Amino acid sequence: MAEFSILGPLLVREHGLELTISPRQRTLLAALLLRAPVPVSTDELCDLIWADDQPADAPAALHVLVNRLRGRLDADRILTRSPGYLIRLDADELDAARFRRHLAAARAAADAGEWERAGDLADRALRLWRAEPLADVASDELCRDERHRLHALRLDGLELRVDAGLRQGRHARLVLDLQGLVREHPLRERFHAQLILALYRTGRQSEALTGYLDARRTLIADGGVEPGPELRDLHRRILANDPTLDVGAAPAGPVGMPVPTQLPGDLADFTGRAGQAAELGRLLGGSGGQVVLTAVAGAGGIGKTALAVHVGHRLRGRFTDGQLYVNLRAGGVTPLSPGDVLARFLRGLGVEPAAIPAEEDERGALYRSLLADRRVLVVLDDAMDAAQVRPLLPGSGASAVLITSRGRLAGLDGVHRMALEVLDEAEALALFTRILGPGSTRVDPVAAAEVLRLCAGLPLAIRLAAGRLVAEPDWTVRTLADRLADQGRRLDELTVEDRAVRGSLAMGHRRLSAEAARTFRLLGLWHGPDLDVRAAGALIGQASGSAEELLRGLSGVYLLDNPEADRYAFHDLVRLYAAERAEVEESPAGRREAVWRLLTWYLHSAAAAHAAISTIPLRLELPEPGPGPAPMEFADRVDALAWLDAERVNLLAAVEQSSAVGLDELAWMLPVCVRAFFQLRSNWTDYVRAYQIGLDAARRSGSSYGEGRILNGLGIAYHALMRVDEALDCYRGAVAIRRADGDRWGEAMALANLGNVLRTLDRFAEAAEVLTQGVACSREVGDRFAEANALNNLGVVHSMSGRLDEAAKCMHRAIELYRLAGDRERVGLALNNMGDLLLKHGKPAEALPYIREAIDIHRDRGARHLEATAELNLGDALCFDGQTDEGRDHWHRALTLLDEIRDPRADQLREHLANLTPDTRRVPYLLLRPGQQAVARPGDSGRATG
Repeated sequence: MAEFSILGPLLVREHGLELTISPRQRTLLAALLLRAPVPVSTDELCDLIWADDQPADAPAALHVLVNRLRGRLDADRILTRSPGYLIRLDADELDAARFRRHLAAARAAADAGEWERAGDLADRALRLWRAEPLADVASDELCRDERHRLHALRLDGLELRVDAGLRQGRHARLVLDLQGLVREHPLRERFHAQLILALYRTGRQSEALTGYLDARRTLIADGGVEPGPELRDLHRRILANDPTLDVGAAPAGPVGMPVPTQLPGDLADFTGRAGQAAELGRLLGGSGGQVVLTAVAGAGGIGKTALAVHVGHRLRGRFTDGQLYVNLRAGGVTPLSPGDVLARFLRGLGVEPAAIPAEEDERGALYRSLLADRRVLVVLDDAMDAAQVRPLLPGSGASAVLITSRGRLAGLDGVHRMALEVLDEAEALALFTRILGPGSTRVDPVAAAEVLRLCAGLPLAIRLAAGRLVAEPDWTVRTLADRLADQGRRLDELTVEDRAVRGSLAMGHRRLSAEAARTFRLLGLWHGPDLDVRAAGALIGQASGSAEELLRGLSGVYLLDNPEADRYAFHDLVRLYAAERAEVEESPAGRREAVWRLLTWYLHSAAAAHAAISTIPLRLELPEPGPGPAPMEFADRVDALAWLDAERVNLLAAVEQSSAVGLDELAWMLPVCVRAFFQLRSNWTDYVRAYQIGLDAARRSGSSYGEGRILNGLGIAYHALMRVDEALDCYRGAVAIRRADGDRWGEAMALANLGNVLRTLDRFAEAAEVLTQGVACSREVGDRFAEANALNNLGVVHSMSGRLDEAAKCMHRAIELYRLAGDRERVGLALNNMGDLLLKHGKPAEALPYIREAIDIHRDRGARHLEATAELNLGDALCFDGQTDEGRDHWHRALTLLDEIRDPRADQLREHLANLTPDTRRVPYLLLRPGQQAVARPGDSGRATG
């Protein structure tokens, strides 16, 4: 058991011994303690420890610092957890945690009227306070907010301890303490009120009245405000010798008005939202002479009501005149009218039913008059819009209003707004575990993680998932995870008695207009992670402007997320509900047409992007796009690549959905349209996935042309991943299909690729024969690009066979043809191969201009894999007559590029560079082959094409 103390200078005791810790270790440990149990990222820790004076390799220096601190503590105390480190703490090991726990228990005891116990607990909490929190930790950025929160809690504790003493009749002994507190905190009205009350109860009425005048002068001079309603009311009662001020009198608000306590019960297992609760407490509790309005917005089931009620209970001691609460039922069939709510509030404030005015305006005027000099918390839960809320707002005084809503209430002025997001992983797990109980034998960490992933951070879903386990004692967490994994029944599973995720979502759906509801349902048909406005317009069959208005409306009521400008996404459970409603309310034909519009929009947009980034024509007869926004058009290559990068995951989702819904023609055409992009970005995982789906679709549809195109493209990906046998099978299949169809252009392209993979297998004679056929075939159809590709590959084969003169002829001609075809990327490829050939001839000086031009081209085109190859060749050329610093820099630049694109060859290159000797002149590019570790490279070999 260790002790960590931050309520003063940082103090650590391990096994009873106080440890000495260096200044930087104190900053590190303080950061971990303040964030526990959440990990702190490596970047943030480096910033906190070194600020602007970070060492050259700050993460490595941090690792050393962490290991040194680990050496001072128990071995498993500091854990490595992405994205950095965390500290493992038991419940009683941190003094600040004990401080908060004692203070919360003290508040609960006070709420229950157990004042002796409340005083003892508050005193126990305050005794933990040694000095300024973290006084010896240098990082003000780290400690500032936490110190502020702890100081605020300490003042709450002092007030609570004094309240307990006053309730127990200890006013005489408290006077001296309170005079010190007033001097130390002159703007803290509560201390003034407690001192005045203590003086009054000791028979010193004139001193009490003088105390009020002193407090008023101080508040006006130093704070610029008049005393609040508590002080003014206390002054009035002292003047009237109000008997309710005597010891043992029941707590009361102003004379003649009851103290309403209408808040629903706080959740015993309320978990998470610590930052939001603290912020709301700061905003609401700081009201002085004006009404404070705060609105908490978010989706159904996100925990708005739970947070509002929890904060309301925490602030009960600050709002001495009571709390008013109403559920405005915005999600119901008949939301409450402001007039009905005002009648409820007036009854709660002690107005006889017969005295409540009939007109809403008059009710509002009376309500505002009653609250004018009061300190009341008004909680308006589930508000529909600003019009429903405005009549319920106090007009003046020190009251505060806390509103929850599924909308943003943009029409309300002067509101502090807070939007709730889903719980993060740590908060979700804490809530789930707290409901089930930490000692539950059913808690399976892996299954629990799956359940929480499927609940997607929605507090209501997490509560209902845990509730299912409570209701089904024979289930394990694994049972629940398996049942939730079925999308078709997930919403059914997230139902316990009268509570359901589906019901919460239905409330928001019910409030939508017919057009917005249709948009919501159709969006649920899309399987991808998000949509931009134009794609969404295609799905719903609306122009972009109309689509944007509908999307913004759905986002405004938190049925749709808006993670970045012009992009929209569903929460996972909301998507399931939208798809469910589409299944019920949209016809099969309507659903299919909507999906067709979106997928053909993606197909035509991808085709336009291909035309902007590649000189190779697609040679596809695309189906006509559906109605709605026109497909994308691109000003230039940069514009197209930016769109492709942004839509990469959606394009793969479009391929998958095309196949899933039986649109096989789209399912094989889409991969062909994005091949050049996937190849350029070396995104082989998505490439293979898309082409495997496309191959199945082409075969199902009976399109031999599609099958030939897909086989050729799939061979390219397999070859890049050095799955050489699979690449060979694909290319042979593509050649056979293209030849049988009489497609000489397609046959030429496939022959060039087939020859390339044969070269990889050192079958040079076969490769040369196949590539020679490819050259002839290309010339027959008059395709300069196809001829250049075959010649480039043939040149590489001749180079590896030692036929250097023939290789040079092929490569020079390939460069010429690539330039004529306008394909800069392959110009760069052939230039690099030519440079490699010149190195073989022992001519590094002649090789340099070829290689440097190749690097410039590949860097400009964003082809990092090819740039890496050329960088290695440049390093070889510069080190040809002996290693140079510049040459080694280019070798390492190649490694950096391969790491960036997660190329599997990076680790082997890293090992080779680590083992450089002074005699090293060339670095092998490590082209993997079946059964081999690595082989030397000839440039990058030929570049495959689809």
